[in-house]
Amino acid sequence: MAMPRCSVMGGVTVRTELSPPACQPAPGIVFNHMVTKEHARISPTERSVFHAISDPTRRVILDHLRRGEIGAGDLAARFSVSRPAIARHVRVLRQAGLVRERRAAQARFYSLEPAALAEVDRWLAPYRLFWAARMGDLKTLVENEDF
Repeated sequence: MAMPRCSVMGGVTVRTELSPPACQPAPGIVFNHMVTKEHARISPTERSVFHAISDPTRRVILDHLRRGEIGAGDLAARFSVSRPAIARHVRVLRQAGLVRERRAAQARFYSLEPAALAEVDRWLAPYRLFWAARMGDLKTLVENEDF
């Protein structure tokens, strides 16, 4: 039996066959890791805030939650992808500490947990200083130019 061939590029696995997860690099069928069951185990790297915010769908979810608590169904209805796909994105955000879940009977409600974004804020701080200095240099240059 031939081993399926696949490669990972930018978080997307490319396969020639849909069979067991063992892979060798090759082009073929493309599928999203977020929607496959074989990647259900989450590594410590994938629990990081940076991993969680790297996906555009998860950033949009955070934008919705920034406005207040939202029920799971209402949140999923705002996207064109399936409810299970949104649930998987929310799970990644919860595991990174960015989203809090509240259960009321069978309903689930999600809200933003902004404290986890402090890690991103600390990482961005030197870049803010860099750009503030560059903007000051640009202002000086423009003010001293003769047009």
